[in-house]
Amino acid sequence: MANTSATGGYLSPGSTAPLDDEALDRFFNGVISGVTGITSSLVRPRWQPDPPNMPARNTNWIAQGVTERKDDGVAWQEFDESTQIFTICRNQELINLVSFYGPNASATEALLRDGLSLDQNREYMNSQGIALVRVGDPKNAAMQINEQWTKRIDVQITFRRLISRTYPVLSLLAGAVQIQTDTGLIETINIT
Repeated sequence: MANTSATGGYLSPGSTAPLDDEALDRFFNGVISGVTGITSSLVRPRWQPDPPNMPARNTNWIAQGVTERKDDGVAWQEFDESTQIFTICRNQELINLVSFYGPNASATEALLRDGLSLDQNREYMNSQGIALVRVGDPKNAAMQINEQWTKRIDVQITFRRLISRTYPVLSLLAGAVQIQTDTGLIETINIT
């Protein structure tokens, strides 16, 4: 149950949480599928509780997942007195490892790299507060499956986003304060 600073105790954010976990995987799956043209069923989260069967060797497909998150060391704070909302903000980098499989793994990687350079392809990401920082160099990471070599290209893509959480922190609008001087005189000051 959310509370305010008037009730005491810990404060929970009053804003919706940023995309994370499964929702963030779905978001990146959609972006990668849209930019490469690879059907969404063949753009898969890297880690799944019940992974589907691996596609055939001659099928082009993609696995992706955020492998690292880098947060700013210190968040900054803003207070809007008119709404009584305290906002904590920080920048965050998400490093997504994208693996391309199949006979056209290199071509699909290049398609994603070039496609992410196009402003129109980044509009949806930007509308969600996520920006492209860089696409790393592709690395050949062929792997052996069932005693056969399968082509795999890995690339790290770095995204940046602003994390913003609001908290119901109330400001002191009015009150009375008593001050005792060195001589023992008690003085009441009204704050408005």
